[in-house]
Amino acid sequence: MLRIAGIVLLSALLAGAARADEPAPSRWELGGSLWTVSPSALPGVAVGGAAQLLRRTASGRFFVAGRLAYASTQEANTDWTISQHEPAASLLAGLELRLGAGSVRAAAGIGARFVVQDVARQQVERLEALHVPDTRHVDWVASPQAMAEVAVSLAIVGPWSVEVAGGPWLGSLQVNGSTRLDWGGQGRVGVGLAF
Repeated sequence: MLRIAGIVLLSALLAGAARADEPAPSRWELGGSLWTVSPSALPGVAVGGAAQLLRRTASGRFFVAGRLAYASTQEANTDWTISQHEPAASLLAGLELRLGAGSVRAAAGIGARFVVQDVARQQVERLEALHVPDTRHVDWVASPQAMAEVAVSLAIVGPWSVEVAGGPWLGSLQVNGSTRLDWGGQGRVGVGLAF
């Protein structure tokens, strides 16, 4: 993935002279997407949504973006249900290479992800009504993270575009008093509105 990002970044820099005739792209872009991420504590994939606000430089080659995202997943056995919720906020910066009606973006960023786990016994409502102790436990932890992403965008109608993106993330979690390195992948499929 890093090799692909490096090739895209180098291509964007080398293509700068060829872009002189093209009109500058819109400076702002608002996006919404389906967000999937590998969860910190459970197997599988957490699914949710993301909103992003992107700002391009005057040349259109460089950009910064802010993103808010949320994903959740759930696992269960005969005794317990574990629900994991992961809201996240991040800032990204990168390069964009415009290719006709589309573009390729490579970005790196930092942010924070919050891992909220709700562990409840099966039939928790019934057990709580009977005043059974220890039927539910909710805990959370904040995790700083770094990420890289490659995105491909295609203009579809007017200022609207579709985008597919993905890349790795790396973070650390405080679990039972010790720090644990945490990593995984994330992906997005969504739409953007340039203005």
